[in-house]
Amino acid sequence: MPSQITREFSIKTRAFPPKCQQRVDEWVLSVFDIEDSTYHMKPSGFDSETDELNFQMGCCGQILVNTLLQFANIPVFYLKKEIHYQDDKENSKYIQLRLPVAVIERIPKKAYEVAVRSAFDILQWMISHELTPKHKKQLQTVIEQQCRMPIKKFYKGGKTTLPLLKVAYEQNIPFTHLGSAVYALGWGSKSRQMLISACDSDSAIGSKIAQDKVSTAQILELAGLPGPVHIVVNSKASAIKAAKRLGAPLVVKPTNRDRGEGVMVGIKNIKQLSAAFDGARKYSKGPIIIEKEVPGVCHRLLISNGVLLYAIKRNPISVVGNGKNTVRELIDVLQQFEKDKAPWLNPRAYPDDALAIATMTAQGHSLESKPAIGELVSLRAFQSDAWGGTPEDATADVHPENITAAVRAAKLFGLYNAGIDIITPDITQPWHTNGAIINEVNFTPNMGASEIAKKALPKFLETFIDGDGRIPIHVFVGNELAMKQARKKHAALMKKGIKSSLTSHQITQHLSENEIQMPRNSLVKRCKAMLMDNEVEALIVVIETNECLFDRIPFDKIDSLKIADSGLSLWQDLNNNVPPEGVTAVHAFLKELQE
Repeated sequence: MPSQITREFSIKTRAFPPKCQQRVDEWVLSVFDIEDSTYHMKPSGFDSETDELNFQMGCCGQILVNTLLQFANIPVFYLKKEIHYQDDKENSKYIQLRLPVAVIERIPKKAYEVAVRSAFDILQWMISHELTPKHKKQLQTVIEQQCRMPIKKFYKGGKTTLPLLKVAYEQNIPFTHLGSAVYALGWGSKSRQMLISACDSDSAIGSKIAQDKVSTAQILELAGLPGPVHIVVNSKASAIKAAKRLGAPLVVKPTNRDRGEGVMVGIKNIKQLSAAFDGARKYSKGPIIIEKEVPGVCHRLLISNGVLLYAIKRNPISVVGNGKNTVRELIDVLQQFEKDKAPWLNPRAYPDDALAIATMTAQGHSLESKPAIGELVSLRAFQSDAWGGTPEDATADVHPENITAAVRAAKLFGLYNAGIDIITPDITQPWHTNGAIINEVNFTPNMGASEIAKKALPKFLETFIDGDGRIPIHVFVGNELAMKQARKKHAALMKKGIKSSLTSHQITQHLSENEIQMPRNSLVKRCKAMLMDNEVEALIVVIETNECLFDRIPFDKIDSLKIADSGLSLWQDLNNNVPPEGVTAVHAFLKELQE
């Protein structure tokens, strides 16, 4: 079963009134989309209905803690349902709860404290308020302003990393936060590092070039791949000259902006060109690209390790006809739907402004048109991160020659994962038959941004990570005899050609029988160092102290456990022995990891 390292938190909260559970269940389902079966537990041994209620509400609060942390993109998924509670000694109207919370490395404790406090404040708020649309919107605002945003201050990770790590967790692949939203997936020789979708094998040169539209087009041309035809200008006068050379229709865009910012398409005359140039200038003071427009729709081909992982047809933000309602009515329905969304779900706008009207007019529609069933009416000329879009799964439609071109582009830039954007009127046809181009090579494409992309994450991890990413960990417990047995195991593994490391709290042998120096005498820190080393194929751990009871050991599973003797030294006083009950606690903790 997957697990994560936990830390126990305490919270003082008002005693839960009898028969409050049904109201809480309704609230939690409505606001968080969480079924009550997720947190309702029926363990035996309750002395009273009050005890059972306290336990159930503690479990509910625990899952709300995880949910609030996930709203801030912190990847906590594990629920260890060990809820402890007792009456508050100072005020009989309150109870004290203790609950374990999964924690991520290098995220301050304060973030979890805010989440725990907020979760139980929300519980109490739901108990004291009826579920009405007004109250629901009020609670959503409180969660956004007083919970999610304060927690986000402690962590800078993006929302697209969370789905990937969730799949890793479900596949029992361990992951470690290295800081700055960089994660190591797996241990030792099986570990890989990722930031969004960038990984440790990406070319630094290729990733830099890919972020420059002009350089990207030049490299594609040199490699014999179909890139955009454009001219880079610095003034409106030179833009007009470029437009005359290229011929309409044109695209105008900044050289150094993403998300579709400052991009205008369908430029056909000087007036439009002037306005588009001014629009691009608002986003960038650098050079402006004047580009020959290619007919068709942008398709994002996600290439991973030289293989097509998925393809998305990036339709502009649109309404879908039902044969009955007008475009205006369809927009109104979608606008209301988005308005009702919680802030953390990123509501988007379905515009009915002048640009939307101009866009639909070009398609032969107006606000009063009644599009046929399934017909898309675009509200913008192209998809962008700023405007949104209507993604469509096109994985099965891509012609093999288009896949080959995309794979060549990804390899050309040295990228393990790359979003290759192909503009084409028909992705089922080869690029060289219909004037298609590779418009962009995207470094760090958002692999978890859409449901289509999320469905491909398990397949991605199958090739990216070897198995579950774990290396064997063998633990020996005791003093001199434990070290002697561990050294013997280390020598045997090395003789078999398995690159192994041995470490205790003060001795580390790295891939040989020779010791290496490390700045800290700490078992936890030395284990972390060895698990980060991509040469280590097996780890031998010698536990000579009770440190593992006080600091979070960096692994949740061990392959073998050998208790050599019962002698253990105190972690912070090596001259004295751990008392028998402490030794028993260490043994119990390690046996739990072995199970």
